Amino acid sequence: MRIRHANVNGIHIAYRVQGGGPALVLVMGLPAELRRLAGGLHRTNARQFTVITLDNRGTGLSDKPVEGYAIANIPTT
Repeated sequence: MRIRHANVNGIHIAYRVQGGGPALVLVMGLPAELRRLAGGLHRTNARQFTVITLDNRGTGLSDKPVEGYAIANIPTT
């Protein structure tokens, strides 16, 4: 399964899409990475859902923001 990148307000966010059906977004806690999603949760849910996992800003394959981690700096588009 391929890891993709989205450019959101100048920050590259790594994400993966797997399966089919209604969308289910799995957001890992910091500093966990999408490549290490425990217990095969994404594979199990991909039987029923389009599972989207991502690396938060500054973790895994996503960019570390230059502006810092303030709430105001979270990409919203």
